[in-house]
Amino acid sequence: MMKYIYEKDPDSSEHWKVCEERKHPYIVVSNINREFDNIFFDVTNYPINLDKLSNKFKKMYSVYVEFFRLNHQITIELEEQYYFFNFRVKKEHTNFIANSLFDYLAELIINGLD
Repeated sequence: MMKYIYEKDPDSSEHWKVCEERKHPYIVVSNINREFDNIFFDVTNYPINLDKLSNKFKKMYSVYVEFFRLNHQITIELEEQYYFFNFRVKKEHTNFIANSLFDYLAELIINGLD
């Protein structure tokens, strides 16, 4: 099972359908530039408190930004999101973060949010 897909992958619409059918989180990665990717996730069709989830991810992401000393210019647009479901990561972290994000969200879909 693919846990995420790249935006330009020709199978991206099929991946969306599979995620919906299996009640999995939908995660798509898009290229920003040679150094960064954007990770977007969607769980809006599941009974999860989206405000609470968004706030939780905003906190986690702020630690990532601080720890890896990301340039504010690359993250500034993210601050305006209503739900914090997009975040920018260094390319070398994309695979690990996208896979871990899937596992984390899949568990939340089953067990709910703390």
